[in-house]
Amino acid sequence: VLRECARPGDLLVRLDTEHLALVGVDLGLQDALLLAERLRARMEREFAPGAAGDAAAGGAHRLTLALGVDALPANARGAPTLVERAGKALLRAKRDGGNRVHRFASAADAGPRADIEALAANSPAP
Repeated sequence: VLRECARPGDLLVRLDTEHLALVGVDLGLQDALLLAERLRARMEREFAPGAAGDAAAGGAHRLTLALGVDALPANARGAPTLVERAGKALLRAKRDGGNRVHRFASAADAGPRADIEALAANSPAP
């Protein structure tokens, strides 16, 4: 599913046994949030109890994703900064119960977090 959602040129990387990174090349924060929400929703749909994907996994499991998203800001020190910030957003998504997308928000980020579900609902399907 991850490979199917990735665009040509995007990079899918395993960070450790349970964490993957999908690095979108030339992808802004809003588009990255939309991609993450579409991926989360698709996994939830395909691997809900009774779904075709769930049948392959034994039939009674629910697979969901918690995703952390960030975009490389102009003043970033490189990829380690991006991975660290996305990792912090991921931990917040897990802490908030999983099956959700969070973007990195620093203490200096005064604006409200984007309403990801509203963004996804108002965008065309991939």
